[in-house]
This record gives sequence, structure tokens and C-alpha cells, in this order.
Amino acid sequence: MNHKLSEKEKEARTRLVLPLDGMYTRKEVSNRLDEFKGYAGIAKVGITTFTALGHNTIELVQTVGLDLFLDLKYHDIPKQVEGAATAAARNNVYMFTVHTGGGSEMLRHAVHGTQEGAEIHRSKRPLVIGVTILTSINENIMNNEVGIPGTVPDRVLERGLMAAEAGLDGVVCSANELEGLRPELPDDFVYVTPGIKGPHAEAGSDQARERIATPGNAIRWGSSYLVVGRAIRTTQHPKHANKEPTRFSRIWQRSSKHKDPSPLFRPQTI
Repeated sequence: MNHKLSEKEKEARTRLVLPLDGMYTRKEVSNRLDEFKGYAGIAKVGITTFTALGHNTIELVQTVGLDLFLDLKYHDIPKQVEGAATAAARNNVYMFTVHTGGGSEMLRHAVHGTQEGAEIHRSKRPLVIGVTILTSINENIMNNEVGIPGTVPDRVLERGLMAAEAGLDGVVCSANELEGLRPELPDDFVYVTPGIKGPHAEAGSDQARERIATPGNAIRWGSSYLVVGRAIRTTQHPKHANKEPTRFSRIWQRSSKHKDPSPLFRPQTI
């Protein structure tokens, strides 16, 4: 990308997360990074890519200068999760996920692991982000298949409160749940929101439809980081990469500054 970013564009870039999911070769990862590294400040490595390539994915991301979001959703006995958290700090991971379904003791061990790892390896402590209810799960699935009663927003809030009490830095949730979460959680809590549809592209087909949001709405409602996979990959910006910053950076600037941004980014009924 030849376009020189303004300070506002640089800030927007740090909030955009590029998924490196479903990849099996170094070439696939390298190509994705080369194409989009100028538009996203963080790369998310999921379980498929990490299982296929292991530590190579960490090196590939950090070599191009992006922060690493290790999205492996740790859910195990507390000491195992603590060990994984220590290893994340050792590898200079920017943030990683744990399942809040593992309970408060497991979450506390995850936080302790990052603190210990950062101290031992003299690295920056990673952000520990709790997965609440997967955005592929709607209320019917949650109630009748997973066996969790109540509404999705109520359970997300319940798990968000537990995460905050355990010392986590934030949660993964749908942007549609932010208005109910933010008043109840710490002011500096971090909200990572997948299930983002683009101006010209839908969110992933595995996202529960009622939990999808537009980027403008997600930002206005208080998202800290937007995880955009298909939406950013199917925009037309690679063709015009030398002419303008990514559309999502523009959305971030407009939506965070104005109550009534461009009509393209006004609230939409999903």
C-alpha cells in the first residue's frame, strides 16, 4: 500500500483484525499477509492454521510487523491453560482467547500464566480475551443442543461479568450485545467482535444471522476490535490499493467521530 496513512487511519488500522483461518500452507498465509498487511494491524490465527503450521504461523505474522491474535480458545484444566498462557507471553502474542465455559478458576490461572510468562521472558503481557457464546450459536442451539437456558444476551453478560471478576482484559461477543454489556463491565474492558458484514459482502455463512452486525454499528456500539474475514477479502480494495486506505478504516473513522455518518454506514436491520 503506497498511500501514506494519517494518524486517524493508523488508529483505525490497529483495530482491524485479519483472520488467517482455514489455511494449510506457509504460502497461503504469506499471500494473505502480503495482500492485506497494509490494512489490518492484527492477524488472527485460528485452530486449523495453527494445527497445520504450528509456530511457523507466529513467525510469519510477526515478521511482517503485525500483532498476533492467537485464537485457540483454550478450554482445559486450570494448570494446562496457565501453561499455555505462559507460552503465549513467551511468544510475544498480543492477545489470545480462552473459553469462559471453563469457569472462573481456569480464567484466573490464564491471567496468572500471562503475568508469570511476561515476567520470566521480559515480554509484554498478552491480553486475555474470554469467549462468551460463540457467534455461530443462536438461542435455539444454546437452549436445546448445548443445554444452556435463558437468552443469549443474558448468558453473554453473565460470562462477561465472570471474566471481568477473574481479571480478564475483555471478551469475544457479537456487536449486537455490546449495548447491554458495556454499562455493566469495566470502562477499559476490550470487546472483540466477529460476525461483521461488509458494505458489499456478507459475514461468514457459519455466523448466526441474528448476531451479525455492520461495521458502522459495531463501532458505534463500542467494539474495540473488528474481526472481518470474508467481508474484507471480498471488497474491491486490492485493485485500488495504491489509491486509498481500506473501506473499513474509513468506516471506523466516520462511525467513531459522527453520530450520523455516511448513509452507507448508517444502522441497518440485519
